[in-house]
Amino acid sequence: MLIINKQSWHFRLYSAARDFINTDSPLPGSLCGYFWSWNIHVAIYLFMVTLMAALLALIIGFTPVCLWSWLVNHSASARDVILIIWGAIGFLVLCGFIYFWAGRLKNKVQQSQGLSGLGVVGAFIKATKEKVCPFIEYREE
Repeated sequence: MLIINKQSWHFRLYSAARDFINTDSPLPGSLCGYFWSWNIHVAIYLFMVTLMAALLALIIGFTPVCLWSWLVNHSASARDVILIIWGAIGFLVLCGFIYFWAGRLKNKVQQSQGLSGLGVVGAFIKATKEKVCPFIEYREE
């Protein structure tokens, strides 16, 4: 039996994704179900949040530039399109940097606390190799 802490980062992210998608299904009872359900829910959640943030950045950041260009020239130029593309690329690079920084910070915290073990992904890989999927118990710790 595998114990998952309800205060762990992956469970909190999974809970946020389930709440965002409005899933009423019960929590998975096995590690394999948890792993795949986590991947699907979090992928959809991150895609939707990134899409909303990108659209908000485009509306706030580039609408005035494109609108001004349209008002002055009565047409959108290639410069406006390039600005929008570079803004989207910059936003994705910023998201990647934040993701990388957060991962390094998490590793430093784990090393300072002396945490060890397989983790969810390691346990899933081990279970896949052994062709056995252990049950999960959720605990508040």
